[in-house]
Amino acid sequence: MKNVIIGGTVRAGKTTLANKIARELHYSTCESDTIVHAFHKVFPQLGIVHNKPEQAREKYKPFLFEVLNGFLKNLKYCNMITVFPGSQFLPKHINEYSKKDKYIVIFLGINDVSAKELLATMRELDTENDWTHKETDEALLKHCQKIIKESNELEQECKKYGFYYFNTSKNRAATFDIIVDMIKKENIN
Repeated sequence: MKNVIIGGTVRAGKTTLANKIARELHYSTCESDTIVHAFHKVFPQLGIVHNKPEQAREKYKPFLFEVLNGFLKNLKYCNMITVFPGSQFLPKHINEYSKKDKYIVIFLGINDVSAKELLATMRELDTENDWTHKETDEALLKHCQKIIKESNELEQECKKYGFYYFNTSKNRAATFDIIVDMIKKENIN
């Protein structure tokens, strides 16, 4: 049995997928974002900040590896599978992790749409709790362009390192069903 790492771009569905996996397969979850928020509150001098993942990634990496090691111990002693979603790591970081073969590694991106289509989808799904809710359309369109660019880069890195990559721009629910089935089959064997 393997724990699950879910990385990816902003708004690609990492938390939604993690919650679906936890609910349907009865796994536990640990949000990387929660850990990063704690670092920001308790140790701001470390510079591990949620809203600046590009800057935080290298600083967070040693802590990430220790957290992942801890989940392996839980699996070993408690037979507890954990899903670990977050945007603070990249395929190249996970590739550096010596025990990556003990995890099912999945990355999500949004790269089969235009920036305007992505903006329309974000607005459609927006809630008052989302950071996107307060953004202007112009500012959010720039974010959408960045998300698509990062998704393309992420897809190439996943091919390079042999990790799963899923595009969630269309048929998100069906894509998540495929991922859950894949995890279930991989953890049965």
